[in-house]
Amino acid sequence: MPRSLEQFRVWADEKLKLEIIGSKSTLYQPWNVDVRIEILKLIKSLTSPEKTSTSRKSRTDRAKEDNKELTFTLKQLAGEMHKTRQELLTAERENARKDQRIADLKEENSKLTAKLKERSGLYSVK
Repeated sequence: MPRSLEQFRVWADEKLKLEIIGSKSTLYQPWNVDVRIEILKLIKSLTSPEKTSTSRKSRTDRAKEDNKELTFTLKQLAGEMHKTRQELLTAERENARKDQRIADLKEENSKLTAKLKERSGLYSVK
């Protein structure tokens, strides 16, 4: 773990896909000011003795926020699921009612067709 900009510059790690920075002045160029500041912050946070308690707090805070988000999302999804289930049950009842109505109409139609056939001189048109 590097403890300075110079150590960071020559740090190479294949797993992390880090390569050595060739020029010593690269990190000191005006366009790399933000990069240099970020590197120094990371080095400081990784090497400071307070690192563990600070990172624990931030991890705990992040975990709490994630938990709140997940709980909120879960409640929303549960509400949507109940609404969808209710719509499905309503549609199933409506389909069953319509199926029964169709069966009743077919039965009535067959009775009326039978009565029509009993009458002489009358016949059903197909």
